[in-house]
Amino acid sequence: MRLLFIMLLLLFMISCSTSDEQKAELVAHDRAKDISNLKQIRPAEIYNIKTDSLNFRSKTAVAKLHYFEENIGEMTSEAAKALTVENIQSDKFFGQNATNPELYSHTSNGSHMNRYLLITFDNDIFAETDYYYTNGFSVGLIHPWLDNRLFYSLMPGLGQYSTNLFGFRIQQQMFTPYEPEAVAIDPNDRPFSGVLVAEFFKLSNRSDKMLFLQTSLRMGVIGPASLAGALQNSLHKLEPTGWENQIANDFLLNIDLSLQKAFKIGKSIEMAGNMDAGIGTFKTYWGASLQIRTGNFSSINSTISSATIGVLPKFDKTISYWIFLEPAFHFIAYDATLNGGMLNKTSPHRFSYNEIHHRTTQLNAGFSVFYRNTGLSLRWTRISPEFIGGDLHNWGNISLTHNF
Repeated sequence: MRLLFIMLLLLFMISCSTSDEQKAELVAHDRAKDISNLKQIRPAEIYNIKTDSLNFRSKTAVAKLHYFEENIGEMTSEAAKALTVENIQSDKFFGQNATNPELYSHTSNGSHMNRYLLITFDNDIFAETDYYYTNGFSVGLIHPWLDNRLFYSLMPGLGQYSTNLFGFRIQQQMFTPYEPEAVAIDPNDRPFSGVLVAEFFKLSNRSDKMLFLQTSLRMGVIGPASLAGALQNSLHKLEPTGWENQIANDFLLNIDLSLQKAFKIGKSIEMAGNMDAGIGTFKTYWGASLQIRTGNFSSINSTISSATIGVLPKFDKTISYWIFLEPAFHFIAYDATLNGGMLNKTSPHRFSYNEIHHRTTQLNAGFSVFYRNTGLSLRWTRISPEFIGGDLHNWGNISLTHNF
């Protein structure tokens, strides 16, 4: 009887030991598998993890976040698998990464990564001219409060593993003929026109694929209601009287899409192809561009970029800077600043469909610099004639981006 009891006890102990070992192997396997799938990490899920109590799961998440931010732009499946459980568990690894105050800030509060103030200013005075597209400015805000509000949820994104930002901005533009102080209407010159629009936009980014998608909905007015004429008259000593003959008041509604794909050529050289299109009562167009840039930058902190929004920086103590060159081509089917509004046909002067150039070329060149959470960009633009009998035109742009 005693012998039977001892045998049963031994069998029980062996079975428990085997079960514990199997559980340990399963846990290790699951953790290793989880770590090997870094490309499938959703940043929003990582940011929600608190790092006050650094248990294994929290430490693993912090390590993933660090790896994600530093390497996602160049990461391969082999590199992901090389990040083992032992590396994550090591005290040295945590001492270098998990105790980083800025990393803690990102992890405990993801809102730092999606709050931006955007300010842009365009003027042809930088090119020593004063005609055609002569002035423009915008003030914008990207904030998590806008997430899933109004029609943002209807805007397309780049899938399950994308990072999405939501923004709003107000923009005013003014256009004048070559002779802005002329009293009489010149039927062969550009009409006076002013635009004031509110833009709701969504920025969707896939850093692992170096893809960026911007979707915009623009609503506003063209004509005296834009206050462009009143603003220019207040800024000029000699008031341009031609604003009395500007494009008449009309309602503007436009949907615009821009898709960008970046390619890493070298450590300090990157190329990005862009396709964009828009349809509505403001502008109907499609086009493409190719941007080449070189300098000191990291793809992860500058993949989110576009011609209209600029480049969004991330927290970084180092200085990032680069110069860029971007030729572009567009087909313009309709432009309210040239053709007048679609609903109101009473404009004193506007061009017909056959009087504008439908194919235009454009060249953008400039310099960008970012330090910590603030960025400054300077851009020069040259565009081919937009209407029959028109001239080439140049203007400059200053963009300020602040992450708060």
